[in-house]
Amino acid sequence: MIFSRQFIAFSAALVAVAGANNNQLYPPNVTLSNSTTSMYQLSSDAEFAFILEEYLSLANEEGAATGEILRAAALIEPGNMESWYKEFKFLGDKIGAQAKEAESNSAWISARKAYFRSSSYYRAADFFLHGNQSDPRIYTLWDKQSQAFNKAVKLLPKPPTFVQLKATNFTVPAYFYPAAPELPPGKKATHGKTTAYHNCWHGLRR
Repeated sequence: MIFSRQFIAFSAALVAVAGANNNQLYPPNVTLSNSTTSMYQLSSDAEFAFILEEYLSLANEEGAATGEILRAAALIEPGNMESWYKEFKFLGDKIGAQAKEAESNSAWISARKAYFRSSSYYRAADFFLHGNQSDPRIYTLWDKQSQAFNKAVKLLPKPPTFVQLKATNFTVPAYFYPAAPELPPGKKATHGKTTAYHNCWHGLRR
């Protein structure tokens, strides 16, 4: 993810403030540069940096908040999977509590946004626990992220219907979003998500 120099400096300042109360010093984040661009790494651990950037990208559609991800990046010890779990679990709990408070005050939009972010952070907390499939925290976090997501979708302007799809010896939980009863005017893309789909999409934009 490429940032301007100004945003890199601002991000670094936020990270420093977020980590001010942290007594343990962790290896610093780094900036990779070439002759034309600078890429700010959210962790000196390459894998952590990649996943942090993935969750940071969720901020585009309000599935995360930039400041909250930067806070986690400042406090996570690079390469320490328990530290990763701890910081994202903290965010999931913290933002989940904000969602409940907003819901109790009938602040439906704020509650929905907070529930979606809480769900994302619980999924993030789970990410590096799967080296031990018997870790009970995997199931606890799954339940928490599912509950938060379920509450969020119920607060959408047009909530989906929760359905169970029958399969052999088990069922698959799913959300059903019905199509509009009438097609809006204009051209429609009818291909699947293939090269033809993308070509069609660009064609409709002209």
